[in-house]
Amino acid sequence: MNKMVIGLMLGSLSLNLLAESVKFINTDGTVESDVCIAAGTSKSVLQGKLDELSFSSEKLNKIKCNGLSVVDFGKKYNKARYGREADNLKVFSFINESGSRGTSLCIAAATSNKAWEKATGDIPRSLHRGLEKLKCNDIGISDFAKKYGNDSFKV
Repeated sequence: MNKMVIGLMLGSLSLNLLAESVKFINTDGTVESDVCIAAGTSKSVLQGKLDELSFSSEKLNKIKCNGLSVVDFGKKYNKARYGREADNLKVFSFINESGSRGTSLCIAAATSNKAWEKATGDIPRSLHRGLEKLKCNDIGISDFAKKYGNDSFKV
């Protein structure tokens, strides 16, 4: 009987934790991060933000939200569908407006080690040491990657 009561108490505690919502924090102050936050809130909020900003689908497809596409970020963090993911979620966005290789490498480094490996796959191994000197927004690539979520990044 005691085990059943303890089980019910633990079960209700975990349901309460799941009912809490995510608090998004726009860490870089960009409108792109506002779009990410809107996507994580709901589809209707996202549509309203896109209408407000007059974003084209082309521009929307270029945005990365914490390393995810806007759609994938929305699916992962939509409060109505997913409940509590974290107490505070720092949101940042990446967009490679220039299309430069260096910017692509910076985004890949911050996204994940897998994205980094894919982005550097065509660079000869002998040149990888030189990538340590790459700067992303005036920050060394390793520090940039760690600052924006890839804590395990190594060149």
